[in-house]
Amino acid sequence: MIKIDRRLKSPLYMQIYSQIRDGVIFGFLPPGYHLTDTRQLAKTLGVGRITVLNAYEKLKSEDLIVSRLGSGYLVNPSFIPISQKTMNDKGLLPRQYKVSFSDLNTKISYQISQMWYKFLSDELKNFSFADIKENYTFRGINQLLQTIRAYVFNYAHIVCDPRALVIGNAIEYALEIVVALTKGHIQKVAIGNLNDKRIMNFFAKRGVEVIGYYAIDEDTLESFNAQNVDAVFITPSHLHDLGEILSYEKRRLLMTWVHAKNHRYIIENDYCREYVFGNALMSLKAMDGDDDRVFYLNSFSRTLGSDLRTNYLIVPKTMETLLEEEYWYRSCSNPFITQWLIYRFMETGNYERLIRVEKKKMLIDQAYMINVFKKNFQDRVTFYGTQSGQSICVSFKTKLSNSRLVSLLKDQGVRVSFTDDLFAEEKKVGNSLVFNGSALERWQIDYGIALIKETFGPYLD
Repeated sequence: MIKIDRRLKSPLYMQIYSQIRDGVIFGFLPPGYHLTDTRQLAKTLGVGRITVLNAYEKLKSEDLIVSRLGSGYLVNPSFIPISQKTMNDKGLLPRQYKVSFSDLNTKISYQISQMWYKFLSDELKNFSFADIKENYTFRGINQLLQTIRAYVFNYAHIVCDPRALVIGNAIEYALEIVVALTKGHIQKVAIGNLNDKRIMNFFAKRGVEVIGYYAIDEDTLESFNAQNVDAVFITPSHLHDLGEILSYEKRRLLMTWVHAKNHRYIIENDYCREYVFGNALMSLKAMDGDDDRVFYLNSFSRTLGSDLRTNYLIVPKTMETLLEEEYWYRSCSNPFITQWLIYRFMETGNYERLIRVEKKKMLIDQAYMINVFKKNFQDRVTFYGTQSGQSICVSFKTKLSNSRLVSLLKDQGVRVSFTDDLFAEEKKVGNSLVFNGSALERWQIDYGIALIKETFGPYLD
């Protein structure tokens, strides 16, 4: 069922277009399926017929639908939806899912895309290489370094010198610097989410042993001591790694651990901090003392789009000189024109405005998903982590294990994560599944939760 949200600034015809497009691409609207008559759909949605016609014509221009005299519009009979393509043979998809609540890539809204691309169009008209040719170092362009310095002070409470900042184009580049600056002292690293194959593979290829952990508490830190852990890789502001946003008390515990012995480090990947609802907690980097053991990572890919591939690293103050000595002769891995555009986007206030708009939309989307759960399950579900921005934990009243719940949904074509599955060690935290609907259209959320209700119904208390 197509739904219109007039609170969004996205044009109504684009909302209709995107929902039908996804239905066709993912096979929910099969080849040859007759679409609702334009007049009837306009009446049902309460919009003008021209609005529906614009959506249909855009779909037609992309060969997703065709028009037949006397038959109206129908899904292109020759279109092959994803569910029928041989993507498994090419290794592109591990399994076909009807709906995935585990996609961590934020769906950049139409409004945000328009804001960003309009800015690019206007800014490039006035761009001059003279603006940056004298301000380009291995760390990045000085204008963006100074802007990030002010940004992390305001939003993460971090005080740093621009000399401690390095701009890169992938997390591996930042981690390469971490490994180089710690001079072989990181021999064993603890990672909360062993599903993050990129991070695991990076350390494994460099001979660093990787272990997992399921929580930050005194028992876990004792196990770190017993296993001679040198570094902890953690994403404290994201629900998907530990099933919670790391509390202030747990952050203090971790800081006590890292300062208890020389050559221990924390690698804080603070992506999604911008999307935490309410007041975000102080970063681990900001809590660090004079000993300065925290490497801080963040990215613009989650806010401006994954194809931008721009992140930044703040190294410990004690390593600023070493950073200069090791990397002074290198070129920054991120294109300078990309850095200039991000700098201008932030300097003009557009970046903060973008975050506000996206958080507002995300809050509306999360409330929508929670309401759909409540409508389908009444008092048989409980919600946790609703301040995380992107994801929520949903606990179901059932005696089935998390792994059994996920297996049942997998058979129905619904992909979800559960907290035990993200941890290296077996730790039952109740029947809690993690749902991220940020990359889904509303009709997909409705459809996915309806499948969950149908699947779990016989097993709920």
